[in-house]
Amino acid sequence: IKLDNTNYHFMQGEYQLAEGGDGAQRFDLKYTIASRGFSTPLNFYGGYSSADPTVRDPQTYETVFTGNDQYAILAVRDRVILNLDGIVFEKAYAKNAFGADELLGAALYVARSVDANNMPEVHVNNCVFRDNQESDVELNANNGGGSAINLKAGKVYVNNCLFKDNTAYNRGCLI
Repeated sequence: IKLDNTNYHFMQGEYQLAEGGDGAQRFDLKYTIASRGFSTPLNFYGGYSSADPTVRDPQTYETVFTGNDQYAILAVRDRVILNLDGIVFEKAYAKNAFGADELLGAALYVARSVDANNMPEVHVNNCVFRDNQESDVELNANNGGGSAINLKAGKVYVNNCLFKDNTAYNRGCLI
């Protein structure tokens, strides 16, 4: 449910944000927030009841952003403050299909856009990262990693999150 240009409330259920099945597709906030500016945070809140959207309990009413074992989920590559709260990132899949300079994160990828001054800031609170995988079989040891979160540039703050059963072929599995 889109409340305004700042707050998004997601009801319980599964959401597939990306299309395409090669592990290189993901929902890219760069194009969604290009005209937003940096000072106003963008907030994604999960855990709302589908029966009564005023009731929020992320543990009871799971909001799942899924990759269905074939898609990456979310990329943040622009100057934005993004707050993620009460969301489950599940079954994300990513492989390095962007070239040697593009490291991947299956569930959440945070990097700068072309302009080095456009650094994102992401706050991840009360979220779950489970059953995410990154595959970098085809590339050298300098690429890959971060099946849950890959931080290439910017800032990520993680608070009260659960990481469970995430795997990576090469380098850091979680972050």
